Amino acid sequence: EVHPDVWLPNQSAYTDEFVRDKKTVRLSKNSYEGNQGYCVAQWFAKKMNITAIEDLGRPEVVKEMDSDGNGKGEFWIGADGWASANVNQVKLREYKLYDAGIEPIRAAEAVKNTRVLDSIKKKEGYAFYCYKPHAIWSMADVVMLEEPKFDASKYKMIQPKEDPDWYNKSYVATKDALKNIQIAWAVSLESKSPAIVGFFEKFQLTADDVSLMAYEISVEKKEPADVARAWMEANKSTVDGWLGL
Repeated sequence: EVHPDVWLPNQSAYTDEFVRDKKTVRLSKNSYEGNQGYCVAQWFAKKMNITAIEDLGRPEVVKEMDSDGNGKGEFWIGADGWASANVNQVKLREYKLYDAGIEPIRAAEAVKNTRVLDSIKKKEGYAFYCYKPHAIWSMADVVMLEEPKFDASKYKMIQPKEDPDWYNKSYVATKDALKNIQIAWAVSLESKSPAIVGFFEKFQLTADDVSLMAYEISVEKKEPADVARAWMEANKSTVDGWLGL
């Protein structure tokens, strides 16, 4: 009955349906900032003088990113089912990276994380969709590349849920706007557990908080409950405020 990590406007097709139209889901008013882009390892950026997304289309860079010898440079765009992966698929087309020899890869995020670390160890070029908050910023020394500044007139994304011909009808040639990340809950929860809903309405974290927690859980293998307790202990006055104490 609760989704703790709704990225908007990425998932607006769903919030439009369930929050705005059907009114069966609510969103928290508080949010924290999400920043999406494309990353490479710092060593690779320095070696190949990569600072912006268009640099990935240079022939010598594509060659360094071709780990399987098929002549294509691998670029992870997200996992199957991700709305953001669809956006990335369109973006790379508009950035002319497919024409330059870049191959978009869809795979589970755990596969991507392993590949990033492996590519750094083997000194192989690799590019991937990245965002904050995320554990990757504590896992590896990576850098987010420059993109054209967000321009709403160049951001016309249609998701598969809206139109089967979404890929051909979409046009995205600009960086994503910064995102709002919020909690969503079923309206039915408000009558069943009003105290929990009241807590959600006051709940507020930062992107850095979430990135560190993600690292402690996914990399250091700490129990989520232990990570949460440690954060609450270190931020007792904040938590007391959420609880009205």
